[in-house]
Amino acid sequence: WKKVRYGLSAGRVQSVAVRLVVNREKERQTFRPEEYWEIVARLQTARRPDVQTFEAKLVERNGEKIKIGTKEDSDRIAAELKQGEYLVSKVEKSERKRYPYPPYTTSTLQQAGVNVLGFSSKRTMRAAQTLYEAGLITYHRTDSTSIGEKALGQIREFIGKNYGSNYLPTDAIRYKTKVRLVQEAHEAVRPTDVRRQATEISDRIGADERKVYELVWRQAVASQMLPAVYEQTKVGVSVSSSDLTTRYSLAATGSNLVFDGWEKVSGKGETGATGGPRETGELPELKEGEKLTLLELMPSQHFTEPPARYTEATLIKKLEEEGIGRPSTYAPIISTIQERGYVSLEGRALKPEDSGVIVNDKILVPYFPDIVDLSFTAKMEEGFDEIARGEKNWVELIRDFYGPFAQELEKAEENVDKSSMTTIAETDEKCPESGHPLVIKLGRYGRFYSCTGFPKCKYARPYTEKTGMNCPDCREGEVIVKRTKRGKIFYGCSRYPDCKFASWKDPRSSKL
Repeated sequence: WKKVRYGLSAGRVQSVAVRLVVNREKERQTFRPEEYWEIVARLQTARRPDVQTFEAKLVERNGEKIKIGTKEDSDRIAAELKQGEYLVSKVEKSERKRYPYPPYTTSTLQQAGVNVLGFSSKRTMRAAQTLYEAGLITYHRTDSTSIGEKALGQIREFIGKNYGSNYLPTDAIRYKTKVRLVQEAHEAVRPTDVRRQATEISDRIGADERKVYELVWRQAVASQMLPAVYEQTKVGVSVSSSDLTTRYSLAATGSNLVFDGWEKVSGKGETGATGGPRETGELPELKEGEKLTLLELMPSQHFTEPPARYTEATLIKKLEEEGIGRPSTYAPIISTIQERGYVSLEGRALKPEDSGVIVNDKILVPYFPDIVDLSFTAKMEEGFDEIARGEKNWVELIRDFYGPFAQELEKAEENVDKSSMTTIAETDEKCPESGHPLVIKLGRYGRFYSCTGFPKCKYARPYTEKTGMNCPDCREGEVIVKRTKRGKIFYGCSRYPDCKFASWKDPRSSKL
């Protein structure tokens, strides 16, 4: 690692985390977006023009799923749809239940902290630690979703008293933990006394602690309530006429909340870990066979999206699903890979930095493939569990690991060349002093241009990453990407120090 930059490190869990982020970025770079179009019709019932309008999306052509690839196709289909007669072909109503989610584990609490509160996993765990030390929540490092019998009884009593018996299931709900390598040494994260609401302890805790406590409290209470019930309506619309040889079908879905259940406590039902957005919107009362009036056709262009970058929440979820790491390790691991400069945050997304790509691609993958292999790392976790249960000798585990590792380490020390490790890319530029080609290299404070004639030629100059945007302050310079000494990205003016503009926000993706 010293051949890349001092202060770096590797580890059984952190290296896998870096590899996941790096590989996802490569998937994004190789992704080629494909154009597609959607057509939505705004319709109204012909018999009751005073009734609300609704929208239906084009889904089929001659009984097969439709794909519209170009504007020309979209325009042609829209022209045909304007000629057609619109009839309700089917109306299906059904009851749909949204069940509550389990109380938080360490992993899901950290995910909720990211998704709901906008906290880093480290910030969430710091607040949880304070709450635990104050005796307000149970131990916050746990992989269990179970709640003790006494606490279950207290939660059920609270629900019956404050929300009514119609919100209470006949029996307490018991959740099974679904993640791999679960230990379940502790209860789920819950309030120690459910009768103690956040408003009653505001003077005892800080703002972060209050927000995390509310999350924990709502999730624990909601987990023991009846499901929310929706009436879901699916409507099919057929389009045909004597002039059309093609049959088109449109579809619309609406849902109406019948009973709020656990959502009475959780509001929109945002668990922050596994819950999706709440469905809203009702459709007017429609009958099969009735005519509809077309008010407007709304074609829209779209492009397929690359796989999303990992956020702290989705990376924690992936590590947990693969059986890598422990509840207590997720927050420090994600903090460490940022502090080492392997990854950085762009908004909430984790983006690999040059040092992360180099360490992963040029050291870990070629020389230490086991360390960054997901199945190998998960198998090591299983070995640790076997040692904890007294089923395996720790000396045997270490011997099996260290022998091959020592050989790989020796081979890496012999073969890894510092110059090749820090070279990121070749360029078409020639050195103005020696005429040798210039390359982009990674230094202590980021990228720079270097002469391939080094060490005979010492020519070097800073690498400037441009955004293509004019400075919003002076209007003369260009906004460029800069880095702090700790490697954190910020944006400044190319005319510094004459212009002092600086922002943490990327001007290409957000308004300053």
